[in-house]
Formats: sequence, structure tokens, C-alpha cells
Amino acid sequence: YNNQSKSKNKGSKLTVLHAGTIKIGTKRFLYETPDELLETFQETIKIFSTCLNIKLIIKFRQIKEFSFKSLKTLLGTLPDNVSLVRDVPFGELLDSSHLLMSFSSTTIEEALINDTPVLLYGGKGRYSHIPTQPFKLGNADNILTPVTFVDNRKSLAEYFTVLDKNYAKFIDHQFDFSRY
Repeated sequence: YNNQSKSKNKGSKLTVLHAGTIKIGTKRFLYETPDELLETFQETIKIFSTCLNIKLIIKFRQIKEFSFKSLKTLLGTLPDNVSLVRDVPFGELLDSSHLLMSFSSTTIEEALINDTPVLLYGGKGRYSHIPTQPFKLGNADNILTPVTFVDNRKSLAEYFTVLDKNYAKFIDHQFDFSRY
């Protein structure tokens, strides 16, 4: 995927894309386990069930040990503003998204190269793929950064609550990606 001009739909909702890759059998600190990834999805979906102005697309790349069908079963019925996809190319999804959510993935660098802000979350907050201070609830402008690291479930709920209320400001904001 390369840097293309953005064709972001300035429609009625802000689009958050979650993308990453599961790693089985690794003891590396910077990868989410399948259980952690599932927990991230469950936490995020629960939060999104209360959001009116943002939607979530989960791009899931199945592996032998964790299938798309299994994930659908584990997640159950999804809210109307949450979708689970597997066969849509990542670049197409990124191009139509306003924010990428991931833990540790090359999708993070792809998003920044393509001027899409990134929310780093998962793995119980043990790692920030791009070193930055954890998100703290303050004024609404705290969400207007190219990279945000959220290190716990409570802060994730606070982040998306602020984003839901300030979605139009986020969509229209001119982020500075020059350091990335």
C-alpha cells in the first residue's frame, strides 16, 4: 500500500479501523496473544455499542489456530456500528478510515505514511509501538494527535466517549505527520 490521496468519506460517522496480526507461540513482548486480541475486540465493541457518531471495522486475518468463524462465534451479535471483515484489502479499508487502531503491526506505519492517525491499544497496556505518553482525559483536544497510546480499558472508554462527541472536529483536523 502506498501513499495515495485520501478519499475519506466525510459522511455521518467517523470510521475507526482495527487491524493487526495474531502471533501464535511467540513469547515476544511486543505481540498480542490471541486471548489479548479477543479481549481488545470485546472491550472495544462494548464501548462502541454506546457510540452514536463513530463506527468500527475490524479487519481480521485468520490463522489456523484462530479462524474468522471462531471469532464471529466468540463475539456474537455485533452492534450496528461494528463490522467484521476479512476479504477487503487493507489499503482500501485504510483509505476510507479516519483512525487506525492497533497494538503492534506494520499497519501502524502504513497508516502514518498515509496521513491516518493511530490509536495504540491492546496487550493490557504493556507496550507502546511508537513511544508516547499514555492518553489522559483532559480537554477534547487531547484526541487530536497523530499517535495516541491508551494503556487501559477505562482510558479507552474515555477516549472513545470524547471522540464520539467531537467526531466532526477530529475528521476536519489537520494532523501534523511530519515527525513520522
